[in-house]
Amino acid sequence: MAWHDILTVRVSCPAHTHYSPEQGPGAIRAGCETCWRLFTLYRAFENVKRSIKEFRDATAARRKP
Repeated sequence: MAWHDILTVRVSCPAHTHYSPEQGPGAIRAGCETCWRLFTLYRAFENVKRSIKEFRDATAARRKP
């Protein structure tokens, strides 16, 4: 089974266009709800990518003699 990671997410806060969730929660200004939601989405997306990588590595290790 082959898995291709092709999902990308491109969103931004209309009030804080320069905020990037990669900057972490410390970069969120004035407790902006939209920025917090972007950060939550980013963390969930990173967890999914990490789970896919772990699954891929585990199945590849089982197949090798």
